[in-house]
Amino acid sequence: VAWLASDEADHVTGQVIRVIGFVMMLVMAGLTLSTASRSGLLSLGLVFLFLLFQKGVSWPFRFSVMGAIVACGLIILLLLPRASYDRLMNYSLDQSTRPEAWRSTQSRIETNQHALEIYLSAPVLGVGPGNFRWLHRERYPYSLAAGRPNHNSYLWAATEGGGLALG
Repeated sequence: VAWLASDEADHVTGQVIRVIGFVMMLVMAGLTLSTASRSGLLSLGLVFLFLLFQKGVSWPFRFSVMGAIVACGLIILLLLPRASYDRLMNYSLDQSTRPEAWRSTQSRIETNQHALEIYLSAPVLGVGPGNFRWLHRERYPYSLAAGRPNHNSYLWAATEGGGLALG
């Protein structure tokens, strides 16, 4: 009888942990959406895809993940301010119409172009750890992105450590 009570307590504890985990997942998704971070939205989508297509996951869990996806979609469509929505949906390389967050997108595009040029100037050893930002500011002082860090970790590794670090 004691082992039966123990199994029942473990089951209840497991259910409580799942409910708390699901609520935390929704809170984290809401926080990600409230920041209007495009990379956060893409990462959130990847987490949802991972949870949906993971082997050995029960159908009730998959349906709860789909519910979280629907909840996030409703947050995006119904609760976010228009400026945040426009920022989240701005993935175009053409920023000539200057949509919401155009400066951020244009800055990242320029930084990636400059990082490729800097990498090609020192492809084997790179420019040294921590030297990308000051070199970027020196070479492109009138750029929108002058001195900004690269938001692409592969390009950052390539520019600062060269092909050896990238490999």
